[in-house]
Amino acid sequence: MFGFGKRAENQSKGAGKVGGLFGLAMFAAAAAGLAYNESRTVNQSAAIAELSKSAVTVGIDTVKPENDGKAVYFKGVLETDAGVQDNYFAFGGDDLLVFERKVEMYQWVKHKRNKKDVWEEEWSDESESDGGGHSNPAFPVSSVTFTASDARVGAFHLAQSQVSELEASSAFTLPGELPQNLSELGWTVSGSNRLYLGANESSPTVGDVRAEFNVLKETDISAMGRQTGSELVRYMAKNGYDVFFIEPGAIAPELLTQHSESKNTTLAYILRAAGGGGMALGLGIAFSGFVGWLTWIPVLGPLVGRFAFWLGSLIGAVLAAILFVGAWLWTHPLALVATVAVMSLALIAYGMKKRGQPSLMSAGIPPSMGSAMPPPPPGFGGPPPPPR
Repeated sequence: MFGFGKRAENQSKGAGKVGGLFGLAMFAAAAAGLAYNESRTVNQSAAIAELSKSAVTVGIDTVKPENDGKAVYFKGVLETDAGVQDNYFAFGGDDLLVFERKVEMYQWVKHKRNKKDVWEEEWSDESESDGGGHSNPAFPVSSVTFTASDARVGAFHLAQSQVSELEASSAFTLPGELPQNLSELGWTVSGSNRLYLGANESSPTVGDVRAEFNVLKETDISAMGRQTGSELVRYMAKNGYDVFFIEPGAIAPELLTQHSESKNTTLAYILRAAGGGGMALGLGIAFSGFVGWLTWIPVLGPLVGRFAFWLGSLIGAVLAAILFVGAWLWTHPLALVATVAVMSLALIAYGMKKRGQPSLMSAGIPPSMGSAMPPPPPGFGGPPPPPR
């Protein structure tokens, strides 16, 4: 019995050390990411402002050499001659700028519930297997996005990487009859823009696949970037960050800037939440891991582990808040200077106030009597009576 308990204790210690080190690594990585995010946010915002301030509005009919290397803004119809085509399904069109194929498989998906792995059947665009009773077949075709290689706005050309920033927001209309090769493979039409591969869509089984198709046709766009020859590319700011604005529709330069800044701010808040949560969770895992050698003890062990986890998470959250405030002040010098100045003035004022009040002990008065001294007798210490 003693030997069994000793083995369980040694195993708990080994697992606890691994869990503790993993938690510390997670805490450190989240802290580094939280600090970096503040620097990224400020620099990205500065790059956005620099592009907006530097950009000049140009026409799209001709490319002026004097603007080469400069930040420019234009709007017009984004067109293509070659279009795009899905090589596997042979779908596409000469007027398509973006063609998106999204593929999902009905498969075993692993979830974490009560610290245990639970496998459930559901639709997913990523495949995973446990090598045992929850094996998934390989995808017959994968998700992919095709973009036009000859996209242009008037005399200006846009690279595929720029065009890919536009969303394929319209459903692609499938042909009335599928090509024979697709029918032979088992594909059937299940909607205006969706195909199905399987026996019964209303009752799917593991391995069934569905593919959805969306496109972006020739449309009005507004863009801002750096002119390089006849191309519009990403603008490299002085701080080393590159930016590029492109949106469908006739959008004013000011609105393009606002939208880009809004995206930057949203990303900042998402990463702040992820960094703070990672620090709290990481330190909680570390604390519970380092006391893991106690978990083998009945009743007491699990309670200690839970307490350590929540204590570590609380400390991690406090440290995350401190790190966030410090990183934010560091990346906002004016706010840092103002904060230091206010704190310094407050300390100076507090010190002067303390020095300006004599203590009761220095006057020979016991502290207990300081607030209960009787009034002086009439006429004592007062001014002489007025002459009659």
